[in-house]
Amino acid sequence: HRGRLTINLNSKITNNFSISVYYMMQNEFNLLTDDVHKINVINPNTGKVTRQFDKYKVLGLTLAWDFKLYKKNKN
Repeated sequence: HRGRLTINLNSKITNNFSISVYYMMQNEFNLLTDDVHKINVINPNTGKVTRQFDKYKVLGLTLAWDFKLYKKNKN
């Protein structure tokens, strides 16, 4: 009972440098779940919500620089 949507844009700027921008959204929900295992329900004893939905969004940026540690042998 979790859905995720991810969007990712990649670009290789040069042979050694690349950049990536991404966005992820997660939503939790109750789907065909019995009452014992449902999340985000009100506890009748306390009146508070137990096992709250874990909804979040992530926006990220990745920079990658590739460098050679050794030279290739041209034999």
